[in-house]
Formats: sequence, C-alpha cells, structure tokens
Amino acid sequence: MCISVSFFQIVRKIKKFTVPVTATVTLRPLHPATATAPPPPLRRPQPLFRTLGVESSAWLSVLKNLNNGQKPWLKTLEAIKVLPLYLKRCISYLRRFPAGFEISVRRLIVLWVAEGVVHQRRGDEDPPESVGERYLTELLDRNMVQVTKRKLNGAVKKCRLPHAIRELWSLEAKKAVSPKSYTRKGSKISPQTCKIRHLAHISDQTDVSFDHTDGEITNLSTPLLPGHKHVISFRSFDIREGSQPGEELGGFLDRYISCGYFLSMCVLDLERVFRPELPKSLGELVLLRYLGLRWTYLEELPSFISELLNLQTLDLKHTSISTLPPSIWKMELLRHLYLDESYRCRFVPRPEFYSLTNLQTLWSVFIDEDSPVKFELDRLINLKRLGVTSRIMSSRREAMLSQLEAVADWVQKLTQLQYLRLKSFDKHGQPWFLPLKPLSAHTNLSSIYLLGLIEEKFLVYGLPWALTDLTLSASGLKEDPMRTLKNLPNLRILRLFSKSFMGKHMLCASGGFLQLQVLALWKLEQLEEWKVAKGALPNLIDLEIRSCTKLKMLPDGLRDLSTLQKLKLTDMPKQFTDRITVNQGEDWDKIAHVLHVYIDDVLVDDGEIPLNMELLNSTIHERQKIFLKRLVSAKIQVDSSECPFCGAERESAVHLFFLCKPIKMIWFAKLSIRTDDFSHLSFPDWINHILTPSLIFGVSPPSKSNFVLFAVILMEKTWLWRNRAISCCLKVEPDTILKETCSAFNDHAKPQLSVNMQGSFCFND
Repeated sequence: MCISVSFFQIVRKIKKFTVPVTATVTLRPLHPATATAPPPPLRRPQPLFRTLGVESSAWLSVLKNLNNGQKPWLKTLEAIKVLPLYLKRCISYLRRFPAGFEISVRRLIVLWVAEGVVHQRRGDEDPPESVGERYLTELLDRNMVQVTKRKLNGAVKKCRLPHAIRELWSLEAKKAVSPKSYTRKGSKISPQTCKIRHLAHISDQTDVSFDHTDGEITNLSTPLLPGHKHVISFRSFDIREGSQPGEELGGFLDRYISCGYFLSMCVLDLERVFRPELPKSLGELVLLRYLGLRWTYLEELPSFISELLNLQTLDLKHTSISTLPPSIWKMELLRHLYLDESYRCRFVPRPEFYSLTNLQTLWSVFIDEDSPVKFELDRLINLKRLGVTSRIMSSRREAMLSQLEAVADWVQKLTQLQYLRLKSFDKHGQPWFLPLKPLSAHTNLSSIYLLGLIEEKFLVYGLPWALTDLTLSASGLKEDPMRTLKNLPNLRILRLFSKSFMGKHMLCASGGFLQLQVLALWKLEQLEEWKVAKGALPNLIDLEIRSCTKLKMLPDGLRDLSTLQKLKLTDMPKQFTDRITVNQGEDWDKIAHVLHVYIDDVLVDDGEIPLNMELLNSTIHERQKIFLKRLVSAKIQVDSSECPFCGAERESAVHLFFLCKPIKMIWFAKLSIRTDDFSHLSFPDWINHILTPSLIFGVSPPSKSNFVLFAVILMEKTWLWRNRAISCCLKVEPDTILKETCSAFNDHAKPQLSVNMQGSFCFND
C-alpha cells in the first residue's frame, strides 16, 4: 500500500460520518487545571471504519479533548482585554512579527519608542527606553509574553508572543471585521477603502506564520493603493539570496515615496534583506525614527541619511559599511547607533557646529591612528553603552598610543555609562596595550568587557563597586586577579578568557565573591592549581573550565558549594577528566552533589540506565539505540521554555514525544495508543514500554520488532522537526511528521510489510 490520505483528511472523514463536533480542531496543550477525565482504557480498534482503522467515537473523544486546552489561554486573553491601554498597545505590537518569531529585547524597546507605543509620562524622569523596559517586565510578570532566551546575568535577551495567545487572538479577530485586515482570506473589505498603518512585505506567499492583522504585500510591483499612503511602519521579511530582493525593494520604495506615499513613516525595518537599494527619495521620510539595516550586508550608507533629522535608531550591525558619511554628525536626535565590528566602521572628522549630543548607544565603533577622538568623539558625553575596537593600522606606534589614551580619557568622562566594551589589537590582529583610567566614580556602570593588556593596578583602584558583569581577555595579568576581584560586592558574572591570567596558582579566599553566580575560566594555559577556601563563592551556580591544559585537579572547596548546579568541562586533558569518573574518580566526591556535569558537551550520568539489556537485544539500528540511550540519560537536552509544537506547555521529553497533542494524535491514529493512559510514566519507563510492547497492549501485543521500529522512527522525526521548528521558526504540521515516519518505516521494514496514513495497522508477523 502507498501513502494516499493526509492526516487531517482522516479527521475530516471521521467528522463526516459522525455527529457534528461543535469545536474546531486546535492543536493546543491541555492545561492541568482544566483537563477533562482521561479517555477509556486502551483497547484494540474494531473494524467499524476499515479505511480509518479507528473507532469514530474514539476519534470524537480525541477531537473533543483538543479544545479543552484552550480554557486557561482564553482566561489569559480575557485578562489582556482589561489591561491598561499602555500595556495593550505593547503586547499587540508583537503580532506584527511572524508566529514563533523571537525578537530581541533591544530591538523591541527601540521600536516601541520609535512608533510612540511607549513614551515618557508627565513627571517621569526615566527616558522612554527605561519606560519600555518597565512595560515589558510587567507583561512578563503577567505571563503574557514568553521569554525565549536569557543572558548570563538572567536578563531577558529574546521574547515572543505565545502561540496559544496568538491563535486565540486570531480566532477572535476573524469574528469581527477589521478595516486593517483586508488581506485575510474571506474578507470583503476593499483595499481601496481601508487605511493601512502597518505594512509588511512577505516574499513567500505560502507563509502561514503571519496573523494578517495588518496590511501585507507579497509582490513589490503591486499598484499604488490609496490605503497605503499613510503607512507609519514598513517591515520586509524577504530573506531570499541574490541581488533581486534589494533591487525590488529599492524600486518599490522609490516609486511609493516619489508619489507622496509613506511620508508619515516612523519605522523602516529591512533586517536581513540582502543589500537593499536605498533610493535618494528616502531622504523625504523626515519623520522616520528607526532605520533597521542589520544583517543586510549593505556596503555603503548614502549621504542623504542626514536628511532624516528625526532618526533615533540606526542599526548597521552585520553590514559591510566601513566608513560613515560626514553627514552622520548632523543627526542630532540620534540616540542609538549600532555599527559592524568586523568591517571596522569609522567616523570621519566632525563638521563644524554639529554633534551627536543625544547619542546614548555607540556600539562597535572602530578607532585607528587617524580617527577623530579628541574634541570630536569625546564630546559624546551622554553615552550609556559604548563599544570601541582599536587597532594600529601602520607603524605609527606613538600616534596609536595617544589615541588609546584619548579613548581612556573619554570613557572616564562618561558618568552615565552602563555598559562598556573595549578591545585593542596590534597591526597583526594580536591583543595590544589597553590604557585605562579609574572608573570607580561610575556608579551606573554594571558591565565591562576588556580585551587587551591592562595594568594590574586597574583591578585594584579602577573598577566601580556597581559592577555585576566582568570579562577579561588577553589581559596578561601576572598577579592572581582573584585577590582583588573578590571584594567587588555586586559581582555576579566573572569570565577570565585566554591569557587574561598568566600565573600558575589561583586562590578564591574565604569570604570572597559573595554574590558571584557564574564563573568561566578559559584557556588559562599556565594555571596549574586552583584553590577554593571554605566560605568563598557561596552563591556560585554555573562553573565552566575550558582548555586549562595544565590544571591538575578540581579544587577541594567545590564540595562546600551547595548552590553549584552546573559544571562544564571542555577540551580538558584526559588525566583531568578521569579524576571525575562517576563513583570512581578521585575528584568525583567533590562534585557528586552538582546537578549537571558536562564533559565536552556530554552530560555525565551518575545512574544506570534501566534499559540497557532491552536496547542490547533490540533489532533497531545502532544509531537509534544511541538516540534512545542519550534521550533517557538526558545527554540530549529537551528543556525549552515552551513546546515548539503546541506552544503552551513547558517542553519535556515526556511531553514532546508522547503527550503533546499533535504527537499524541499520531500515536493514537497509527498505533491505537492512548498516551494519556500512561501519563504517569517517567521518560525511561516510556522507553521500556516501547521496547516491551506487552506492557502497553497486554496479552495481544503486535510484532515487537516492527512496532519498536515504527515508534523509534516517529520519535526521531519528532525530534528532527522539533529542532527545525526552534532554529528556523517553522510551524510544523503533524501531517508532515506522519508522512515522513511512514515513508521511513516503509524503507526499513520487512519487504512484505508497508504502511500508509489511512489509519492504524497490525504489526503481526
């Protein structure tokens, strides 16, 4: 037999032959608080619907239960309706990005500010960026926005709108015709009569990851539409390769702007569009506040950029721009300027009477012997974030040292500074001198990253007490830095990278590093001995040691670090790692209490896997045996904050492979297994049940070899599409997983046995 009927065609056929089901099929997880009673005990299907292979009543039970998972999210949706207006506007903004899109907090905040979603209230002294951060925190605290990635210090780095809220929101939107949603299928509103405020360009017409709540176009050669005239934001999600996307976009913008369109635009976000052509007419967008060109690899910034006098954010990171036009100095309202470090983006001398006095962020600016530092860049004294990369480009050593001293003087004047990154290289690209002045008066400076040779005394007198995050690289320190850094009262993250310390002995003394939570020691090639005294590092959570090839053993003091949860060892000598062999190594007792121990990214397991014999006797491929063993031992980590398939449960191995509704439907459709009946099982128990089908089917189990093969292939395909969903922000249909599973099974099963997608089947020999 061959594959002929899709998974959801099966669902439609069931509904056709049975009493109508009032609820629609929505693949959302069942919330514990609102879960219905479990379905009846598992039993083999009866041949009532031979083309389907399952009972219609059983399918109706599955379909009925699918909607129950919406209840908690419906409550969340109701809570959103009664939010204060300022929070409603913030969370609604997230719907302008594709489903599953992870947006960086940095980008989100400046976009909010640019479009006026957040602004300073009367009497509020905080800048609008701080107000936006406060609003986002409120939404996170209410569980209405999902954190997808955090920084080492615990701060939110990326977030997104939960899938469940997005889909329920879309369902509600379809009930009420909105003037902004004429692009939705079935809408009868004419684009000639509606006013679009937010426009998105989508290169893939089949992309279903958009809500279509705002205007969207898939063809940039589309005729001018009156509804587009007053657009205030335009985003392109065109990630095609080659020159065509940039050319098409340039022509589109020029045609519209030249005809008097887009003149009210505040946001132009072209991130990841390959080398977009920026027409001269772009200078007419005098109200533009945000221009996003990150990851565009644009080679030149046109001089007419200075005509955008209201621009607040200019993002040029990951472009090929090496020199900024002189007109950049005229943009006096510019607040955030992100440059590309690898292309050494430089400033040219400042024209008279102009200065970027409002600039708060200047990231990855390049300094060489001829850069305008004195009396020009050093007049930017309101900076809160500064990233400087310096490199000597000729043999003018004294000139470059003078430039570095000027940078040090400039940094010392930046009393509002919060984040600082300084790098210094010689003409061969090797770390070079990095002069520094004391920063102890910088009460807001919390994060410092230094790459280059520094003086020992800077660690003693130069660091601010507010410092929470310190990274040193290639510092060339001969004295143990731990002796001075231990006294920083707020230090939570310390990273000592390659050649930051050149000594042989390191000591963390008692009473030191009281707040430190993350410690990384990388490529300290001379380090032989590290001691941790009792009472040191009382709050350490995460420890990483990498390529410290002469380090002989772990410190004895790790035994006393009851808070330590993760130890990661990478590229360490065999004699070092042999000392922490589970229950046998000389150092194992020092870290036996640590929750997760990794050696070269492999989790060290301190317990026996209860399925070794079953795996050994199994007829599945060796690769599949390794896959199951690594899953059971947690060497493959399944712990995303949100299941990428259903979007409303925290991911776990049990949930992902057995209890997530899309996957649960496949287990039932093909193998007649009601996974809910076994929801109490741990993941190792689940694998034992699969390797021993009689534990599931009782006295009439199917053919063990074929059943196990199909089940493992289904798990492999689930894992494959899970990773694709996360890395590529794809929306995965269970139909796709089922097709690939059946195809792979047919390729590997016995020649006389093949399966299709029309229903369950027996694996009898």
